[in-house]
Amino acid sequence: MTRQTITPLEVGKYTASLILAYKIAHYFGLTIEKVFDFSEMEGQIMDTFKKKVRTRISVLTLLGNLLFMVIVFFSL
Repeated sequence: MTRQTITPLEVGKYTASLILAYKIAHYFGLTIEKVFDFSEMEGQIMDTFKKKVRTRISVLTLLGNLLFMVIVFFSL
């Protein structure tokens, strides 16, 4: 691994692949969680999850409304 790889990792301009993260942690005899700080990433993951849940709820609401309209239409 070169210094050109390490510097972007240190300043947060590059995210290590899982394999690279494992190799770095293994080299120092540590777990990946001890070497890398995932606190910011956890927030991003939760934000993404919440957006997807809201989108799915919106789609389900839309489908429910559409189904209701079809039922009403055919019952007339």
